[in-house]
Amino acid sequence: MDINTAGVAGIAAAAPEKHRNLYGRENVYALWLDISRDSGVADRVLVLFQEDKINGETYGALPSDYMEPGALASLIKEGSRVEATGTVQTYKDKDTGRTQLFIWGLYLANVSEHSQQLNIAYVMGTIAKQPTYRETPKGKRITDITVRIPSAFTPGFYSYIPCITWEKLAEQAAGLQEGQEVYLEGRIQSRDYVKKNGEESSVLTTWEISANKLQAVEKDCSGCACPHCAADCMLAGCSGYPSDAPQENKAEELEKCYRESCQHYEMIEEGE
Repeated sequence: MDINTAGVAGIAAAAPEKHRNLYGRENVYALWLDISRDSGVADRVLVLFQEDKINGETYGALPSDYMEPGALASLIKEGSRVEATGTVQTYKDKDTGRTQLFIWGLYLANVSEHSQQLNIAYVMGTIAKQPTYRETPKGKRITDITVRIPSAFTPGFYSYIPCITWEKLAEQAAGLQEGQEVYLEGRIQSRDYVKKNGEESSVLTTWEISANKLQAVEKDCSGCACPHCAADCMLAGCSGYPSDAPQENKAEELEKCYRESCQHYEMIEEGE
């Protein structure tokens, strides 16, 4: 079961701009939304969308199938209040070499100026590398994790989502292992930091999911009958299967096991 949903509602920092070719997609637009936290600090979140792929009615107009190219983007101006839902993804910026987190927009709508701002993401994926735990000079506990999720654009490829956890949740996240399945909830945040290069320093911005809930997903593959699945489930963290079971087509069989054979999952809250 894949879980990857994000919803944001905020103020357009500028009118959408044409984005360069994204994984072979053309006519992609980039929209930056400013979304205020309760503290008053604003996160600037990137929404990429392809006009002819937007679902449903938007801006009280006709469905996008009946719009002229560019019509949807032209309806959004600087200061417009916009709601967007879609999936969390990343791409690598060829100019900077850095990873950019964004929402691949599947629905856009205008909202009233009195509507509440929104910033929420729900993601299930795999820990891509060992979590990094640290403490700030002020004693704040932080753990950085990278969650691998399926690409929305290319089958068999993945997006790697940077996530950050705080305090007690950071201590729990530090105990996660590479390859472990997790579910998390949080908000997409933009965060400035200072990068030093010798005597020079520069302020950079990073984007990540700031998690407020994190669960390990425990697999119970006792229902698997396929020996291929059995072997790969064992490699993925399940126990009780012979190590000499056939392992041909490992990735394909593991995917099949996950989607079809193993239906005995439990959501285990860390620390319970």
